[in-house]
Amino acid sequence: MKLIMENWKRYMSESIVDAPTEKLSDVMKLKVRNFSLKDDKDQNKLIGFIAQEVEQVFPSIVTNTELNGEMKKAVKESALIPILVKAIQELSTKLTALEAKVGAQ
Repeated sequence: MKLIMENWKRYMSESIVDAPTEKLSDVMKLKVRNFSLKDDKDQNKLIGFIAQEVEQVFPSIVTNTELNGEMKKAVKESALIPILVKAIQELSTKLTALEAKVGAQ
């Protein structure tokens, strides 16, 4: 099924280009938070992002959703995956350059 979805994305997409690599500095602005939900009687600890904070860095991956008659913000966490991959690629490029520099000394 995943292969079908990937082929569908390619078929339905146009203007496919590499994304810019300047994602690391933005990723570094994200705050990973521990929290519990107000209506959780057991106060289970969760880890994640606060939508309002993510929205300041990556507004396109935050949605507004109605929940119990109130508008709530939610992070499309799956949309973070390509951003995180680009940040890792950027780190890898920097590491490779540093290793080459150290190896040349």
